[in-house]
Amino acid sequence: MLLVTTGLAAVATGLLASWLIYHVIKWTRFSEWRLAIAVMMITLIVWAVQSLILMMNWQARSYEVGPEFIAIEQSTGLLKKQKTMYRYESMISVSLHQGYFAKNGGYGEIHIQIPKIDHDVVIKDIQDPATVLKTVQARINKRGSGSHALVN
Repeated sequence: MLLVTTGLAAVATGLLASWLIYHVIKWTRFSEWRLAIAVMMITLIVWAVQSLILMMNWQARSYEVGPEFIAIEQSTGLLKKQKTMYRYESMISVSLHQGYFAKNGGYGEIHIQIPKIDHDVVIKDIQDPATVLKTVQARINKRGSGSHALVN
């Protein structure tokens, strides 16, 4: 959906830029329609490259729900990856976030609250997030001393 939206925005921007260039230089002896086509092509090429980079970064994010921790690996640059592990002992709450389209598509995000971190840990783009939520909740509750995770 994001690629379609940005593609339409790129086409609209290219058409507007082409129209403006055509009307600004139509009084000169240059072939204005060739320049307008060139501007349109450059706009579409920039959009295609940006979309490819966006897809590569999106696919570079992964997670692993292990027996002792949750590991999140994500891209921090074109060639760098960062892997962060969160132990179940440090987690106090877990919640599932799904929008309308995410619920119909069977994906969503899980937000985990850890007191020592000032923001929620978010696991994005999870297939079948309800199952993952139950697994994480069970492992948090299993940590002992009768403590239970707050599930929203």
